[in-house]
Amino acid sequence: MKKQMFADYSFQLSDILPGVQMLFVAFGTLVLVPLLTGFDPNVTLFTAGLGTLLFQLITRGQVPVFLGASVVFITPIIYGVHTWGIPGTLCGLAATGCLYIVFGLIVQLLGIQVIERLFPPVVTGPIIMIIGLILTPVAGNMAMGKTGNGAVQLISSDIALFVSLASLTVILLISITGKGLFRIIPIVCGIVVGYTVSLFLGIVDFSSVSSAKWLAIPNFIFPEWNLEAILFIVPAAIALMVKHFADIFAIGSITGKNYLQKPGIHRTLMGDGIATGVASFLGGPPNTTCSEVSGAVALTRLYNPGIMTWAAIAAILLAFVGKVGAVLQTIPVPVMGGIMLLLFGAIIVIGMHHLMTVGQELMAIRNLVIVALIMAVGISGLSLSIGNLSINGIGFAGILGVILNLALPHSIDKHAIGILVYGSILCDPGKEIKQHIQKIIPTITPFKVEYARKSKIRFNAPVLVPVEQNGTHVNAQIIILKQDVTEEMARDFLYRRAINFVDEPAIVYSDKDKHENMSLEIKSLNDFQNVKKVLYTAFKPNIDMVNNPQISPDEKAKELAYLAIESVNQNTFCMQRDGIRCLIENKAAGVQTPLCDAYTREILHRASGARDLNEARLRIAKQKGIYPESHQ
Repeated sequence: MKKQMFADYSFQLSDILPGVQMLFVAFGTLVLVPLLTGFDPNVTLFTAGLGTLLFQLITRGQVPVFLGASVVFITPIIYGVHTWGIPGTLCGLAATGCLYIVFGLIVQLLGIQVIERLFPPVVTGPIIMIIGLILTPVAGNMAMGKTGNGAVQLISSDIALFVSLASLTVILLISITGKGLFRIIPIVCGIVVGYTVSLFLGIVDFSSVSSAKWLAIPNFIFPEWNLEAILFIVPAAIALMVKHFADIFAIGSITGKNYLQKPGIHRTLMGDGIATGVASFLGGPPNTTCSEVSGAVALTRLYNPGIMTWAAIAAILLAFVGKVGAVLQTIPVPVMGGIMLLLFGAIIVIGMHHLMTVGQELMAIRNLVIVALIMAVGISGLSLSIGNLSINGIGFAGILGVILNLALPHSIDKHAIGILVYGSILCDPGKEIKQHIQKIIPTITPFKVEYARKSKIRFNAPVLVPVEQNGTHVNAQIIILKQDVTEEMARDFLYRRAINFVDEPAIVYSDKDKHENMSLEIKSLNDFQNVKKVLYTAFKPNIDMVNNPQISPDEKAKELAYLAIESVNQNTFCMQRDGIRCLIENKAAGVQTPLCDAYTREILHRASGARDLNEARLRIAKQKGIYPESHQ
């Protein structure tokens, strides 16, 4: 049996077991989140499966991901359930789904740069850290056998500590030394070992399992309107949005496809949002792309999104087995406490990692004020009351951070000069530029690029240049230059790098017409990513067919492959400057354009079915009589 739903999507019976395996990989968070928050495990399974199916419909079945319960929301959910009950908390969670949909539409209309402007690392970093810091004491209490607030001792502290450390030790050992599938399911392994130890110690209560039915409809709960819950919980979506971008980048790197461009980051955002909204209206926690499953995709090389359909179906069917939820609820408190110690500590470190991307600029007054106030307000629980409405904790901190980032001026702290690099130059900006680098900022090109130019210095090999039609925004970096570098010096550095004359300081951009480089322009962006002036190269496209909408992508790819293969000669091959090498460097830098896949396939085909571009390059060099062994 085989049924085609979308392009690149295959739904077949032989994928049932791989699908169940993917569900097993996601089981860590699918178990962890409901047990910590008080949500029903069976409802969590059902909404994760349903959310994955909805995500596949919205993204046209193109992305091989499974949507699971998100640990980022554990802190606000626990606080929300304690303060407003589950129905009120569900209202706040539903609002986060709506926010995702709104931002998906904004990205579709205005580009991803809008999100980067609203939520830079100085905002997202401290918010993520607060999420971990607030709940760490809860983890400590549970690891000692107490309730989350520490008010009641449920299990002897000595026994509880032994169990929690057993769970934690297994997770650490498998995370660091585990092989194969085990390495991507450390949480599941930790739960199994902790539960087994608890059985031997006699601290597992099975009374609820015997009374549970085998087949039962999950205990669906519907939300109730609560504005305070919305304002408190919605800021957590900021942190989750950052994670979403990272997950989509990651799965794209694994499969070799650009999901930011197709189906588009706006569709994946809306897919997460609708899945979260539907889950909230049924009593389930928010859904987002499951990083563990992405790791399993990388390990197994099972890229067919249809496998995730089977995982979703398995989750939905399992949700109607009443005893499954009952067994999960018998897991003792210290088992989960040991896992939480690592989990929430890791969330703090992730937030720190976001802040590290700010570099030395973290101590600039503007950034220092934003981070300090977000942390202080979030951890202290400071609240703001407007009538009957109260905003506190993460909610107040998140809203304050966004407002401060938009309101505080950049002028004092702006970098003076930067160079925007994309494509193969990401791998090597050149020794002249390297010695003047102060820091590097990751970004995305504000303009679309495509392989639309024959490079003179690469013997007519196709290279990336800005285009007005087709193309896509790609990964890029802003190289911030030291303060003693003037705009004129930076322009000359970039010009010499672009024409491959980095060792000739006498060659300057003002003389480009004399050097027959009239098709090259060095343009600039003002006030881009907190940099006053960002320079970039803008060769004019000269591969006419690439911008011609009447020519098919396959035909364009054939022309690009022809040029890349023709560019392989004794000089370009030895200097690593042929067109195939250029494409390899681009893909290594995470650059993926609409023509990338077809361009790559055509080169592999012409190289007699080579397995990858490196092998294709060597085969072609050998066919042309270039001796490749010394370059392997």
